[in-house]
Amino acid sequence: MDILDSALVVEEKIDELNETVSILDDEAVMIMHRIFVLVVGLYIPIIMITNTLVFWGIVLYPGFYTSNNMLLISLACADFLMGGFCLPLYILCYSRQTREIIANNKYACLTRLSSVTLTVGGSIVSLLMITIDRYLAILYPFFYNKWISVERTIKAIVAMWLLVLCIAIIPFLGWNNYDYEIKDPHRRCNFYITVPWQYVLWANIMTSQSCILLSAALNGHIIYVVRKQIIWFRIQKSRWSKEQGRHFEQRVNSVKITVTLMVLFIILWFPYLLIAPLKLNHVFSPENIEVAKCITLLISFANSLVNAPIYAILRVEYRAV
Repeated sequence: MDILDSALVVEEKIDELNETVSILDDEAVMIMHRIFVLVVGLYIPIIMITNTLVFWGIVLYPGFYTSNNMLLISLACADFLMGGFCLPLYILCYSRQTREIIANNKYACLTRLSSVTLTVGGSIVSLLMITIDRYLAILYPFFYNKWISVERTIKAIVAMWLLVLCIAIIPFLGWNNYDYEIKDPHRRCNFYITVPWQYVLWANIMTSQSCILLSAALNGHIIYVVRKQIIWFRIQKSRWSKEQGRHFEQRVNSVKITVTLMVLFIILWFPYLLIAPLKLNHVFSPENIEVAKCITLLISFANSLVNAPIYAILRVEYRAV
């Protein structure tokens, strides 16, 4: 079996080196790449401006110095990195005039591939931490202030970003398949070729899906508990003071924000996650897969567009600032 596996790897390697017809020469792919570059170019300033406003809106207003808002700053930073670091590299890689610059430089290629792991990983883990924070606040309100503080939250955020950064730079430490001999620039700097499948499976698919599934389960429980609390609140409303009612509405509103952000993340990134098995199992032609990948990437990148506006729209206090 080992001999057979080795033969398949060698045969695939020979195919890569002898590749003469690139999908980059396909007319539909070229048109899609132009559209991709144009749309991503529009994304960048919007993402950077909106997330900068959220960041400074929280930092400059002392009343927003809460654990939940520190986590939202972390999410805004992940989105800002998407707009200021990841997307410009994608433009260079998908532009006909500059893709060779990325593909011909090993570390430029690895930087482009690792930028996705860094930014998306930061978003996923930030959303998971926001969900855990709201879960503790809703289910254990009397212990929340004892367990959670701004200082502990900031330490957790720093530890989380260090972990994501360590995972993102692993390909730079030698675990990669980059090969200068591969003629086709698309195959030379391709996430599913340049990065080992074991890394893709462990660092991206399993890790991200585990975080998303855990967040979904916690959010489901939060929604169930809050719905019961809303029913109970409506029955007991006449006995509550205005201050108690206002505090309860703030808790419900924070849950709406958390659930909305998580649901949107899943909806916008799910189409792209479907591309990997289709590509690996050769369900469609490489040209059709490339076009579909560009479309689903545009949908996924739009997630960084909506996080900040949703936060600003749903938070009454932020709109007041």
